[in-house]
Amino acid sequence: MSLTSAKGSSDDSYVDVISSPTGDSPNGADARRPIQLSTASTQVRIPVPVSPYEAWIAAVVLRDEFHRSLASLQSTEERDALAVKDEEATEEADEEQDETESRAKEQAAAKRKEKAQEARIILTGKFLGFLAGKLNASSSTRGTYEAKVLQCTWLYFQKQFLGDTVDIHKLAATLDVDVRSSLLRSYYEALVLVEADIKTPKLLRLAQDGGAEIFALFGGQGTNEVYFNELQALYDTYRPLVESALAAATQQLESLAEEAALQGFSSYYLHGLDVLGWLSGRQARPSASYLGSIPLSLPLIGLTQLIQYLVACRVSGVTPAQFRDRIKGATGHSQGIISAVVLATSDSYDSFQANMVKALALLFHIGKRGQEGFPELTIEPALIKDAIEGGEGEPTPMLSVTGLTQPALEKFIKSNNAHLAEGHKVGISLFNGPRNFIVTGPPRSLFGLVGSLRAKRAETGADQTRVPFSKRKPVFNMRFLPVGVPYHSSYLVGATDKVCDLDYKGAEVWQPSELKTVVRNTFDGSDLSKFDGSLVRSICDQIFVQPIYWSQATDVPATTTTCVDFGTGGLSGIGSLTARNLEGRGVRTVIVSGFHPNSAELYDVVDIRREKRWVDSYTPKLVKTKSGEIRIDTPMSRMLGKPPICVAGMTPSTVQAGINAAVANAGYHIELAGGGQIRSNMLRKRVEEIQRLTEPGQPLTLNCLYINQRQWAWQYPQWLEMRREGLPLNGFTVAAGVPSTEAAKTMLDGLKQAGIEHVTFKPGSVEGIRQVCSIAAANPTMNILCQVTGGRAGGHHSAEDFHQLVLPTYSLIRKYSNLALVAGSGFGSDEDFWPYFTGDWSLDFGAQPMPFDGVLFASRVMTAKEAHTSDSIKQLIVDAPGVDDKDWEGTYEKETGGIITVTSELGEPIHKIATRGIKLWKELDRDLFSLDKKKREAYMAEKKSYLIDRLNKDFQKPWFPQRNDGSAAQDVAEMTYEEVSRRLLRLLFVAHQTRWIDVSLRNLVGDWLRRCEERFAGIETNGDKVSLLQNYSVLDKEPVAFLDKFFEEYKDAKTLWLAAEDVSYFITLCARPGQKPVPFIPVLDENFPTYFKKDSLWFSEDIDAVFDQDPQRVCILQGPMAARHSKIVNEPVKDILGNTEQGLIRRLLDRYYGGDSSKVPTVEYLSKAAPALDSASVLAHHGIGASSTPNGSRILRIAKNVPATEEWLEVVAGPRPSWLRALLRSVSIVQGSSYADNPISRMLAPRRDQSIEISYAANGEPTGLIVRGAARSFGHHDAQFRAIEILKRQDSNLIDVIMNEERLGEAVPLHLQFRYRPDQPFALIHEVMEGRNDRIKSFYWRLWFHADMPSKKELSMRREHVSPVAKLDSDAIIRFCQIVENRSEAFHLGGQAPMDFAIVAGWQGIMQALIGSTDADLLSLVHLSNSFKLVDGARPLRAGDVCSAKASVQSIKITDTGKSVAVRGTVLREEEGEMKPVIDVVSSFFFRGRFNDFEGCFERVSNEYQVLIKSAPDVAVLLAKDWFTWTGSEPLSPNTTLEFHVKSDVRFKDSSTFSSVDVEGNAYTRDFKDDLIPVGLVEYSADSVSHGNPVIEYIKRIGGSSTAPVPLENGYSLVKSAKFKAPATNEPYSKVSGDYNPIHVNPYFSQFASLPSTITHGLFSSAATRRFVEDIAAEGHPERCLSFEANFTGMVNPGDELEVRLRHIAMSNGKKVVKVETFNQLGEKVLDGSAEVAQPPTVYVFTGQGSQTQGMGMDLYQTSETARALWDEADAHMRETMGFSILEIVQKNPTAKTVHFGGVRGLAIRDRYMAMTYESTDPTTGKTTTMPLFPEITSASQSYTFSHPQGLLNATHFTQPALVLTELSAFRDMQRRGLIVDGAPFCGHSLGEYSSIAGAGAALDIKDLCDIVFLRGLTMQRAVQRDEQGRSDYGMVACNAARVGLSDQALTEVILEIAKRPNCFLEPINFNVAMVQTVVAGNLLALRTLQLTLDKIAEFA
Repeated sequence: MSLTSAKGSSDDSYVDVISSPTGDSPNGADARRPIQLSTASTQVRIPVPVSPYEAWIAAVVLRDEFHRSLASLQSTEERDALAVKDEEATEEADEEQDETESRAKEQAAAKRKEKAQEARIILTGKFLGFLAGKLNASSSTRGTYEAKVLQCTWLYFQKQFLGDTVDIHKLAATLDVDVRSSLLRSYYEALVLVEADIKTPKLLRLAQDGGAEIFALFGGQGTNEVYFNELQALYDTYRPLVESALAAATQQLESLAEEAALQGFSSYYLHGLDVLGWLSGRQARPSASYLGSIPLSLPLIGLTQLIQYLVACRVSGVTPAQFRDRIKGATGHSQGIISAVVLATSDSYDSFQANMVKALALLFHIGKRGQEGFPELTIEPALIKDAIEGGEGEPTPMLSVTGLTQPALEKFIKSNNAHLAEGHKVGISLFNGPRNFIVTGPPRSLFGLVGSLRAKRAETGADQTRVPFSKRKPVFNMRFLPVGVPYHSSYLVGATDKVCDLDYKGAEVWQPSELKTVVRNTFDGSDLSKFDGSLVRSICDQIFVQPIYWSQATDVPATTTTCVDFGTGGLSGIGSLTARNLEGRGVRTVIVSGFHPNSAELYDVVDIRREKRWVDSYTPKLVKTKSGEIRIDTPMSRMLGKPPICVAGMTPSTVQAGINAAVANAGYHIELAGGGQIRSNMLRKRVEEIQRLTEPGQPLTLNCLYINQRQWAWQYPQWLEMRREGLPLNGFTVAAGVPSTEAAKTMLDGLKQAGIEHVTFKPGSVEGIRQVCSIAAANPTMNILCQVTGGRAGGHHSAEDFHQLVLPTYSLIRKYSNLALVAGSGFGSDEDFWPYFTGDWSLDFGAQPMPFDGVLFASRVMTAKEAHTSDSIKQLIVDAPGVDDKDWEGTYEKETGGIITVTSELGEPIHKIATRGIKLWKELDRDLFSLDKKKREAYMAEKKSYLIDRLNKDFQKPWFPQRNDGSAAQDVAEMTYEEVSRRLLRLLFVAHQTRWIDVSLRNLVGDWLRRCEERFAGIETNGDKVSLLQNYSVLDKEPVAFLDKFFEEYKDAKTLWLAAEDVSYFITLCARPGQKPVPFIPVLDENFPTYFKKDSLWFSEDIDAVFDQDPQRVCILQGPMAARHSKIVNEPVKDILGNTEQGLIRRLLDRYYGGDSSKVPTVEYLSKAAPALDSASVLAHHGIGASSTPNGSRILRIAKNVPATEEWLEVVAGPRPSWLRALLRSVSIVQGSSYADNPISRMLAPRRDQSIEISYAANGEPTGLIVRGAARSFGHHDAQFRAIEILKRQDSNLIDVIMNEERLGEAVPLHLQFRYRPDQPFALIHEVMEGRNDRIKSFYWRLWFHADMPSKKELSMRREHVSPVAKLDSDAIIRFCQIVENRSEAFHLGGQAPMDFAIVAGWQGIMQALIGSTDADLLSLVHLSNSFKLVDGARPLRAGDVCSAKASVQSIKITDTGKSVAVRGTVLREEEGEMKPVIDVVSSFFFRGRFNDFEGCFERVSNEYQVLIKSAPDVAVLLAKDWFTWTGSEPLSPNTTLEFHVKSDVRFKDSSTFSSVDVEGNAYTRDFKDDLIPVGLVEYSADSVSHGNPVIEYIKRIGGSSTAPVPLENGYSLVKSAKFKAPATNEPYSKVSGDYNPIHVNPYFSQFASLPSTITHGLFSSAATRRFVEDIAAEGHPERCLSFEANFTGMVNPGDELEVRLRHIAMSNGKKVVKVETFNQLGEKVLDGSAEVAQPPTVYVFTGQGSQTQGMGMDLYQTSETARALWDEADAHMRETMGFSILEIVQKNPTAKTVHFGGVRGLAIRDRYMAMTYESTDPTTGKTTTMPLFPEITSASQSYTFSHPQGLLNATHFTQPALVLTELSAFRDMQRRGLIVDGAPFCGHSLGEYSSIAGAGAALDIKDLCDIVFLRGLTMQRAVQRDEQGRSDYGMVACNAARVGLSDQALTEVILEIAKRPNCFLEPINFNVAMVQTVVAGNLLALRTLQLTLDKIAEFA
């Protein structure tokens, strides 16, 4: 039958009629039409018959009734579930999306679909239940239309929701627990009516076929308070299946209760036993206490578990006999034994019901007689309260004790019973497990036992971690069980007889022969079916008086796979207890009872879960490589790819490179100790040193101290950073602490993303191990090693017993396949590790074998030849005998086996060799360091002499204060300065090796000597003496001789004791952070413990640094058990580890392979097993086609549904180890000596429309792989295009990988090679690096230039690369603009080319220069920036221009993260027969990776700096520089501003030094015209190594600043919103620009290059952004955009929404400087740039006289340094030459100003006035006469007064200089701020001409300008006669002709007419604005006449 889906609230609109598969016609008998069930958000369409018509009507009626009743049928939970919107996710993930984002969206969509599906399930289930209820209520159920609807709904439910693979319980388990019961009830009510077949669960099918063996379990008492809820749930859920059985049970129980009442037991059954009435609700359920009483709980618990068993049979579709036949045995805990007998004796449902009734009767009697034998007695309320508050609960006759061993518990019981009478004693009755017991007896007696146990138990939450394990208080739990009778005890002796003789009258209920399966006796584990005697009596004895030995009862055969617990109790029942007891035996416990997540496990029709048998799954195995080597196979060796023997990170033992390299080269795993890597550069240096000492591919692991958060904070991120840089790092160890699961998740995600493959934790407690397991669960794809050590380990350790850490956690550890268990703690040979390797060790503890996966060696390797431990220290280790496991805790108290345990500076226990120094440490731990602060101070004061003596005699850090004669001083204050200095030298300088212990300690000495000089140089030389210690390096050679010289110079220092402040200074020096801690004790104060303990271990590796080289002083880390194994000094570490490995191999070979190596299986390589994956299911789920070719190849075709990358790669790689699997699934590959994230796995990510063909050899090994199609991220491309070809050569381990890119219809291949290294499982794939970059460059050359690449030699000889000459095509320009969406008319219609088009013309030259410049991987190329700059004076490119381009490399530099290359290109245009530059293009590129070819690195840069030479010393220093030559006409003077224009050419020796430096250039000053005047030459050349550029560094040092645009005070935004969208495909831009880099179009290449997508070209983003600069900043005039620079700060993905922001931020010579930013939709900046935009054509106009006002220009004077300097210069000049202040005139505008002529300066001013003349012409004769301007001033004049009635500012001779200075200061200020356009036209109005000439024209300096305009003003002032007040008869007016209705011509006629009148002088002189302003000059009479005339004309206008 087929179904359709549609949405709506009614069926009326549907006319679709569906025929069943057997129907011929829609109108046939089987025609169907869907009815729709719906809620507000969920719809279900169920096909029902449409014929006869009555059937359809019946279905519609039922549907409508269901809808009406739906609200009342729903629970709250169901209503919430049905409210989920029923929608299908229609969004398809963009193929170019980040996979993580895509997966997140898919998961969200899947979640929505899942919720919608749940809603449909619930709705259909409700309808099933509704229909079943209707039919059950009807008298007739069969053959009705309603029954047909039920049948159709049933079939719909089966097909839609169950199918062939899901059973109803598995389906229900996916729903919320609150709706499961409702669904199951509806389902089974319907099932009974439709009489459908039931599928048998897989477990039962396997049991029938021998594929599984089942053992049945039934629980006992203990769930008395809750069992009835379980029975109620069974009834509510499975009522049709169990109702008849419950009715029979109720009838039997009520009958028994009536009989018991007659016997006198009526008080037990006050509320009767109407069980079915309670369940159905007909009767009120009694209280929990009543139901929990023994007489009721025994039969009702039995009833509950038997009903559960009945349900299991019914829903499994088998009879009781069939179920029993599949069970190999059964037992029951206490009363549960009876239910086990029912299982064994029942053949059918009838016999089951009969046996159930028998069982209930027996349980009834046992409960009745038990209560009779031990009646309930009153207990004092105070006792009850105490027990409840203590957490044990209300006292009963049964006490559960968990956590204690049996001997320990029996010891407490014996002690307790000694105080009790015989009838009140207690004892263990139930032996549930090794640490799980039930003690029975009178409640008061048990409470007494509780009191005794409380006193011995550790307090809740007590921290015993620092207490040795054997001395700790036990940790256990006690709880009174809600059971009122002490079953299984002597207190019920006689109860069996009463049941057998009184209740059964000697009759037997069952005979042993009736038991058809094994039933285990709970006392001795015997088989009751073989019992010879009364079965009832045996059962009663087992319950009443015999103890339970549950481990014996459940000692199932080794072939048992599953235990099924039928309850009661759910997860708290007997199943969980049994599961713990059977851990490690491969038995899974299925708990059927209760509604928990696994309660449906029994009924699964498809799957079965199994537990691992530890000894089978985790015992180490052997494998043989193809080369014949035998290797050990464990989870650890598979994770590491190395033998399961590793060396721990220990400070200082594994700090140095030597030991790390030796272990790695020997083939073993070692942790680099991070504790000794105190600085970032030290860690990096150490890693690089190890890298040099090891073969390529050897990985490193860092041991990082989590407890030291200061160090962790930089080591963790640096390790990630270094791995991303390519250093060979693949492991990380978290030591000294275990983070929270959340913190660890973040940490491990970071490690995994960086390429770290495994993480190690070192938990020191059970809680820590559990936390590691939690971390493993949260990070299932990360390999995790759990190193367990315990207290016997060397170094910092816990006080835990090693075994007690593992025993309770082993089963949890083994739940996680990504977790390997590593044993530490004193191992040193194969012999002592062997029992732990095999797991035999745990047998001694009564547990299953618990094999470890590997072993950790630590202090054992300190005696290795390669260890840096000093030889004398190694000998002490060898001399220490060590101890066995049973004795190691003795080290906490005294020397044991040559070892003592002390407390470290971290407050943790640490084992060390018992040297004299450590014995002192132990003594002080006990007597001093354990005291509080006050007592410690008193002790040190009292014992000071003793402590000093012991420190000097025994400890590695002696007492510092000592005199020159060798006697100890009590304090530093008692020492002279010389004594302190020489003592420092003695203790910090290793004289016999001429070295300092550490350079920081040398600096300490240097700082102290400088302090001495400060103290004495001032006394002896008045402080003028030059220091003797110019450089601390002089202390490196002969420090003793230096000190002799030093103190000969400062003799007082030999006799004077230290001043108090110098004592404090010295103590501060000793504790200075950042330096190596001092190796002495400077003072006995509160910091003594720190001085004593800190940095104590390094002496063991540098005995020469101990002042007398006595090893007995030294602190030597060593484990008490590891010491046993060190027998030889300087044994090679390869032998230590290799002998252990070979010993283990021999033992494994003998034990498991009979000594026959031929039985060892051969493997390709040793690696972690492939994850379990059903490839067929993956392919089917995603609709991936799979086919085979005739030659045996396999082809996989992806359509639209793309699988997850990990799944896909697993399918392609296959599960078997092979070269292909290694190539696809390796996390990293080796490139040279570095690691790189596997590019092949990225490249082969699945894509739509992709096909992969895998070819195989005859033996099934893959031989090659071809990937076709999907070679474009967007759009159509040839589906048969061979995108990737991979082939392994048959005769070698070389793998050829060919990546193809299509160009002009041809495939351009990129050839890569890899070497397969199965001998290195930790690094299986090595890329062949020889010629790699050349192959890549050749590929790009062919792709970009469609030609073969020239030879390297030819390329290297080209200094400049020239592009071919070509004519610019208008169509190409238009096409370019269309692609970058530039719609400017100038480009589309005007023929102009946008600035970005220069890249088309220059691309070839630029990229050829780049390729030829450096040996680097072009696939790792990143475009950093690009800039365009129009050459000054050049016009933009246009169509038809004949152009070429030249390019050369400007710089090549290497950094820690890669190599940067800057290429400068120039586009040339043919003009007048010459190629002239038009546009400069600079492109900067970055190659990711690590480089060291510094010899090819250089940088050519041009710089411009402004420097103020302030003082005479500055002048002298500059002139003294060899590289500078002064060429100025005048000497260089202070306060001179120089401009340096220099070009530097530097070549690199390494990252921080230059092999050569060449600098050349000039120095300039600027004249008054702002022109550059050359005044100096710069010439510098250094062929030797330089540490910098001395020229540039000097210029910067003296304050040189680069010339740059002038920022605006407040920049402003130019655009609110400018947006564009990145194209979906980059193919068009590739074609139009010539940049065919496949990373922009081919997803295989972009993924190979580790890019998030086929990223958009940076130059496209640049061009698309720049067009907004043209449109907005340049106002639509693209020719005004003079330059544009773009820095590509982020990647742009196809389809990104981009927003451009423009901000005017600065000015540069009149050009706007615009900041340009582009952001993506996430707010991330992807482009950061700037542009220079020319302003519109500008003219600078200067005004004339008439606009003067007081205070003009003074605001600018106050705010502008430029304006103020100009005014001040002019004012100073006017004061000096004319005797007045022009500033005063402007600021105050006085009416008079007197110039005094006193003194020499005054006489000079008077002479200057007297010399001023003007030419006067006699109007009558025309004769010119020279007249003095100031005839009033004579040689006798003492002063002269200027005056003007309106103020002197209105006097022409003051007005004109004031106006000119005002205008000029404003102009100069604008110049300084970059606002003036160079070369713009300028003019002045009258007087303004002088301003324009001085300002824009720069033809006059300030002094000349002031003189000229002042003289001009005077001349004009004197040109007419004036009265005594300076007034003349002349003036000027401005006329507005338009206002009076005249034209300019008419106005002129009026003026001329007036001028004809007598005594009138009038004429127009300035025609300023037509019709608006004409300036007229004349005498006052004429001007008045003009005014009156115009006023009169205006009246008539």
